[in-house]
Amino acid sequence: DKIDDIINKNIRNVIKVPLCDSEKCGIEIENISKLTLLGHDLKDHNYNNCIVCKNKTKYIFYLSKKY
Repeated sequence: DKIDDIINKNIRNVIKVPLCDSEKCGIEIENISKLTLLGHDLKDHNYNNCIVCKNKTKYIFYLSKKY
């Protein structure tokens, strides 16, 4: 998924996105998507590209609306 895809979805649940561990990317995804980062899976995943900076990452982060 791209950031635009996330913004255009009607998020009702928790979604998972590849995101690096950079604080800058975390803040940017929260600001752009209006969602809250909940944390990341403790298990390392195959290397993906960060949805924000496109750098390689092994993390899958969870995002959701705040209620």
